[in-house]
Amino acid sequence: MDTKHISITDVIERLKEFPEEALDWNTPIDVQRIQDFEREFNIELPHEFVTLLKETNGFSLEGFEVIGFSTPDYKYGLEETYRDEHFEVGNPMPAHLVPFSPDGFGNHYCFDVKSHHIVFWEHDVDYTQHHPVVICKSLAEFIQNEMIEEIF
Repeated sequence: MDTKHISITDVIERLKEFPEEALDWNTPIDVQRIQDFEREFNIELPHEFVTLLKETNGFSLEGFEVIGFSTPDYKYGLEETYRDEHFEVGNPMPAHLVPFSPDGFGNHYCFDVKSHHIVFWEHDVDYTQHHPVVICKSLAEFIQNEMIEEIF
């Protein structure tokens, strides 16, 4: 699939093609929760992510995860992850990074709300002299290249 022009809508439709045993698809989140998060942390989530959250409040695909907001069934969500990674760790992220996909080793794929790119934050790297590595230019490209295509 050509990822240069892939839209988040295309990716969502592609995700929905996966069988239930491969894809854990959460119930959409209320837009008010998104607005509350943005207001609390003084950031604007990428439009693509907001579009995804309106379809699914995060999902897991064969072990790859995109974090949604916490719910009674999903206790550790975007809010808790953001707070932990910015205020509770020894190597805090800068405010403009929003961790949305953990790698399972303490690192996160993040939205850089300044550049609008997806970057990889390694929890034990000192970023005072350089920036995290840009992985993709969009969420759609990230899900397609780093999740869907990894499975095939």
